[in-house]
Amino acid sequence: MKIITKTITFFLLALIISCSKDDNNVQAPPVTLQPTVKDIYVCGFEFNGARNMVAKFWKNGIVTNLTNGSQNASSNDIYVSNNDVYVAGYEFDGTKNVAKYWKNGVATVLTNSTSTGVANAIMVVGSNIYVAGYIISGGSETKACYWINGVLVLLSSTSFESSANSILINGSDVYAAGYNSTISIDIAKYWKNGSETSLTNGTRNASLFDIFVQNNDVYVTGFEWNSTKIVAKYWKNGNPVDLSDGTKDSISLAIKVTGDDVYVCGYEVLAISTQAVYWKNGVRTNLTNSTSSGIASDLEIIGSDIYVVGYEGTKAIIWKNGAATILNEGSFEARAKSIFISTN
Repeated sequence: MKIITKTITFFLLALIISCSKDDNNVQAPPVTLQPTVKDIYVCGFEFNGARNMVAKFWKNGIVTNLTNGSQNASSNDIYVSNNDVYVAGYEFDGTKNVAKYWKNGVATVLTNSTSTGVANAIMVVGSNIYVAGYIISGGSETKACYWINGVLVLLSSTSFESSANSILINGSDVYAAGYNSTISIDIAKYWKNGSETSLTNGTRNASLFDIFVQNNDVYVTGFEWNSTKIVAKYWKNGNPVDLSDGTKDSISLAIKVTGDDVYVCGYEVLAISTQAVYWKNGVRTNLTNSTSSGIASDLEIIGSDIYVVGYEGTKAIIWKNGAATILNEGSFEARAKSIFISTN
């Protein structure tokens, strides 16, 4: 997923005012202005009448289809640079999934004719297009990888499964986050310039779904099994922070950090549904009720506003400060998977 700070904070000049009683000058505190949202982009998929998934994105609620619905496809991440809209995902070609990205609706295929692949995340820096995901080539195991301008870079050379679920470019450093398996256990790990860091010890299943870097601090989020339940958590510089209490299965899917505040979104598994949630500094807010299934897939923080995307029931949703806006029309099921917000 895009992992950069898109919040633009403006500070007014400190005002000097006079105190009428003693003529002492008093300096007013800086005033923070709320950034102005220009455009809101969301990507995901929607089923059609043939029960095929159609990859698509919405700009300010207006939908653009990326595939024609003849085969299953999904758009998994969205990034906007210089008014160009980049979307990463995959499309089934009749025999296998093909990793690809779309620039302004035009597809670029990332895997060759003999490889299966999925593109999970995308980020654009200058003229360079980075896409993270996995491929299956010459075997049955997935291999974590990323592409830079279409050139494949493998992150794992083991014979076991792995995947890169998120990518971030910070200066000259390339970060990716995901997992790498042993024979039977998934290990949560991230890669910096191809060098891997394991966050779990391989005794319990774990995985990462998103990465964020601020002031050289590395934040990643995902889950770890506690022997009875799946625990949503994030790690800061390798130090784990539990978000759920371990009494119900819970997974965190995206993370953003602004100032000293850490925001994470995901879901908790209830008796008859899943509940979309987000956490601010570990304090949980429910976005859906306990009866209609929901998942929070991604989030952005713009000033004091919290934007979360995901789904509830059959509807792709944007929540702004907890208030829901439905993206898809009609009765077909849809999912919102990633959000990008541009500001003036």
